[in-house]
Amino acid sequence: MNIGIIGAGYWGRNIIRNAINNNYISKIFIHDVNIKILSPYVNISEKMISVDCYETILRDRSIDSVFIITPAHTHYRLAKLALENDKHIFVEKPITPNSEELKELIDLANKNRKIIFSSHTYLHTPEVKALRKAIKDEVNLGNPILYQSNRSNFGRFRKDVNVHWDLAIHDLYIIKSLFGKRPLSVSASGVKSHSGYNETFCQILIRYEEGFNASIVVNWLSPCKFRDTVIIGSKGSLFYDDCLSENKITIYKNEIPEKLDNINYNRPLLKEKIYLKKSEAIQNQINTFMKLINKRDYKNDNAMFALDILILLESIDRSIENNGDFVPVGKAEVL
Repeated sequence: MNIGIIGAGYWGRNIIRNAINNNYISKIFIHDVNIKILSPYVNISEKMISVDCYETILRDRSIDSVFIITPAHTHYRLAKLALENDKHIFVEKPITPNSEELKELIDLANKNRKIIFSSHTYLHTPEVKALRKAIKDEVNLGNPILYQSNRSNFGRFRKDVNVHWDLAIHDLYIIKSLFGKRPLSVSASGVKSHSGYNETFCQILIRYEEGFNASIVVNWLSPCKFRDTVIIGSKGSLFYDDCLSENKITIYKNEIPEKLDNINYNRPLLKEKIYLKKSEAIQNQINTFMKLINKRDYKNDNAMFALDILILLESIDRSIENNGDFVPVGKAEVL
């Protein structure tokens, strides 16, 4: 299978590295507005072919799919052109800057029998797969109560999206994948610390159906990097620290009774590490995309999943605009 890659910058480099080593892929046509950064890739592998303009990739009938790894505000235009030229598309998150554009792309993809694949990298990690397995075993978690996450580091500062469209999006799709619960309302507050940029800090509280809640903090200003998540249930908790090099998940056996005055605080806290084999998440999601193409799976479940996430992100924006008031979260609908 031949692919095109538009964008060879910060994240594009990771896609290129994994595409070179992917057995499904025969040739890789790459384009970037900065032509100088392409030459090292062409020298790495015979698979690599540099092209001067992205239109060459879109017009080439030998290319089956296009990877769009460019600034967010360019995604819709490039994705639409690719679909109109009969290409399947893999798009860096966020797939589009607003939900109406994605609805239009899904409608176009369905008409042309093409696949839209949004890059939700963490869903393809062994850690999130292990969390899903642990949650299904009610002995570990019981009734889920709260998802609490902190994603903080210094940068990377972006002008095309704000901090929650960049970082909180990971937690939103992880929550949806793990629990499948519908968000009902959201409250959020953000900080615009620098002129010319959108929010660089944001804290979010989401109310889901069945009494489940999520608290998310995202921050581009922190001198320290945090990627930690606590999932709290009635029978136990899961702690996931993505900054660790290995053994990132711990199960805590801290049952929370219905009556909190019956808690024995002196009881030793039992914990268990989950040991996992390392796996390349980007390679895993490229493989998933390639398999969907080979199977001709045109249901576009991945794109509909992404649409739900965009609608929730837009609700977060509305809450910030309304000084943190809880605002309802709509449902995804496509013609």
